[in-house]
Amino acid sequence: MKNDDRLRHSSSSPVLSLIAITEETIVAQLIVRNLDDDIIQALKERAAERGHSAEEEHRRILQSVLRSEGLLDHLRAIPSVGDDGDFARQADPPRSVDL
Repeated sequence: MKNDDRLRHSSSSPVLSLIAITEETIVAQLIVRNLDDDIIQALKERAAERGHSAEEEHRRILQSVLRSEGLLDHLRAIPSVGDDGDFARQADPPRSVDL
């Protein structure tokens, strides 16, 4: 396999993804361009709070967002906190209002 064949790239968007292919493994890299400084700083701070690198935090954010089923996952994560009757609307008559 020629070296040129081992590196494929696409620059059709602001995100440039590179895939280096060897005989044993595929290693993917993602280069994200045009990020605001405050986003980069927030990523670094979030990573430091969790005790890992900005690269690892970026990886975890991507995994959690892209592997999530979205709203359904969030709804399933809501703990059971009572019976449906606990959340029923009361049928009290409306109060009088002086105008």
